[in-house]
Amino acid sequence: MIHRPDNPQGQTLAHMAALLAPLPAAVGLQLGGLRHIGRPGAAPLRTFTVFAADAPCLPYLRRANASAQANIWVRPDPAAAHPWLFLDDVPLRLACRIADKYASVVVETSAGNAQIRLLASRALTGPQRGEVQRELRTLLGARADAGSTAGDKWGRLAGFRNRKPGVDFWTNLVVDTASDATAPRLDPTPHLDRSALDSSRPEQGSVVGLGSAPSRPAGPHRVAVDGGGGYIEEFAFACHALRAAVAFDDVVERVAVHALARGKRTSAESARRYVQGVVRAALAQLRPQGA
Repeated sequence: MIHRPDNPQGQTLAHMAALLAPLPAAVGLQLGGLRHIGRPGAAPLRTFTVFAADAPCLPYLRRANASAQANIWVRPDPAAAHPWLFLDDVPLRLACRIADKYASVVVETSAGNAQIRLLASRALTGPQRGEVQRELRTLLGARADAGSTAGDKWGRLAGFRNRKPGVDFWTNLVVDTASDATAPRLDPTPHLDRSALDSSRPEQGSVVGLGSAPSRPAGPHRVAVDGGGGYIEEFAFACHALRAAVAFDDVVERVAVHALARGKRTSAESARRYVQGVVRAALAQLRPQGA
């Protein structure tokens, strides 16, 4: 579902409704009016917890945005287990490609730049969300903010002006595929240690998984970025992961997510075949000469 940027109030309601729909009944959204860091009085002006899109606090937040230089933020209750994952500072085109593959909500926060919330196939605790987001950011390299991977991050609420100093931009709800009940959800299993998983079942909705991940040590947190098609980034990540004793199949599953997200392949199976070649090349690079 595509939203035009000419209806701020409608965008706000649509954004909140999309975020609320997958949450457990007792879990609400937190809304906040905060001046940007660096402005006088940067402490929160006021925060609210709401359980419906047409929240009575919205007129107050619009006044704060218009007259008090407040940025308007939203996040699912950070203390609760929920399925929303968050990435910041993602190029808009890449965010839209990700949303084509996984149930997501994409908000353009400045020209060509976006925040994205992806639906996981199961509810995750705050630490689990942080772990998955760090893995996703590693796969995206410099195309996502390394500082946005905590499990309790605020994101900008659509339909308000971005009040960051030097920026004058209306935040736009660009794509919402999360409201489509048939849209695949991201399987977090390959990005979590086995010991961190519990027995909860996936929530309603289709689930895309590239295979279950075996137990593994933690992978690397940084990869090289080639600034081009992504092969060098994926090759470097594979080398780092293999050095860290991550199993071959686990490396393949994790890099395949990246290949899919950047549009290198159009299906999970073709991405996996491509990545198998990348990981074999990395393995050959690490193998001692004559071995």
